[in-house]
Amino acid sequence: MSLRDPIVLLDDIREACNLIIKYKGNSSFDNFTADTRTVHAILYNFQVIGEAANRLSEDIRKKYHNIKWADIIAFRNIVVHEYFGIDLRIVYQIATINVPELLEKLKNIR
Repeated sequence: MSLRDPIVLLDDIREACNLIIKYKGNSSFDNFTADTRTVHAILYNFQVIGEAANRLSEDIRKKYHNIKWADIIAFRNIVVHEYFGIDLRIVYQIATINVPELLEKLKNIR
């Protein structure tokens, strides 16, 4: 159970999503992978998203079942524990497609 309020956790997720979108910008995959600072910053924000999602109560995750909380948490675990095996193509795809979709779903949650 988290000591942080669910609203704060959701704000943490939104902020991390916005940072991922900002850091990735319109970069191509090749430009993305060539910039290790950007890759690391994005991976850190995926950790934040996953950790905050994990700390949300089960009731909140059930209430907003249209968000794939288990996938978000699982991806965080991969980033943290399988760092040597991270496929940057998957990271790029998630940052490009899934993060903006997640941010859109979070807009109506308060």
